[in-house]
Amino acid sequence: KEDFTISIYDSKELSLLRNYSLSDKLKEYDSDGDTLYIKSYDDSNYILNLNDFNLRAENTDRDLDKSPGDYLHRNTYEEGGITYYVKKKEKSSKAVFSITAEKDGEILWNLPLGFEDITWWDGPVLVLADQNLVTFGKKFTSDNKGYVIGVDKNSGLLKYEKLVSGEDCKLYDFYFNGRYVIANVNGVIHAIDPSTGELKWRVGDKCE
Repeated sequence: KEDFTISIYDSKELSLLRNYSLSDKLKEYDSDGDTLYIKSYDDSNYILNLNDFNLRAENTDRDLDKSPGDYLHRNTYEEGGITYYVKKKEKSSKAVFSITAEKDGEILWNLPLGFEDITWWDGPVLVLADQNLVTFGKKFTSDNKGYVIGVDKNSGLLKYEKLVSGEDCKLYDFYFNGRYVIANVNGVIHAIDPSTGELKWRVGDKCE
C-alpha cells in the first residue's frame, strides 16, 4: 500500500500547518465547511476537524460523493437575468473560444478570444467574480503558454491577460473562493486577484 498525505497550508503565509498520513490512497471525501470526511481505498474512515486540525479514525454515515478526479469548473453563470457563458468554436485546426452575455435571447456582447482552452476536459472554464468574468486559456498564435484572462462583465471589454504557466501544462480546478480565483495547474495551486489578474500566492513550483 502507498501512504496518502493530506497537507494543510496557511492561506496568507503559505506556511505548512500540518501533514497527515492515511493508511491508503484517498477513495472518497466530502466536506461541510468545518469538517472533512475521508474514506481510503482500504475502507478506513477519517474525520478531520478543520478548526483545530484534529484527525481521528471514525466511521460516518455521511454519503461521500466526491472522489479524486472530480474537478471544480463551470462554463455558465446567471446573474440579474443575464446569462454569461463561454464556448469554443472549431476554426481550421484549432478550437478558439469566446465569452458571451445574453439576456432574454438577445446577445448583449460577445468577446472572441485568440485562445484555445487548456483544460483536459471538453470545454473552456469561466468564473464570475464580482464585476469580472475570468477564464483560462493558451495563445496558440504566439507562445502557447497558459494565461488567465479577465473581462468586464458589464461591457465585455478585455481587462487583462496574465501569464500563469508554460507550455504543456494542464488546468484542473478553476473557481472563485469569495476572494481569489483559485487555479490548479498541474497540481500547483494559484490564487489570483480577479480584478487585476495579479498572482497573490502559489503553492508549489510554477509549471514551466
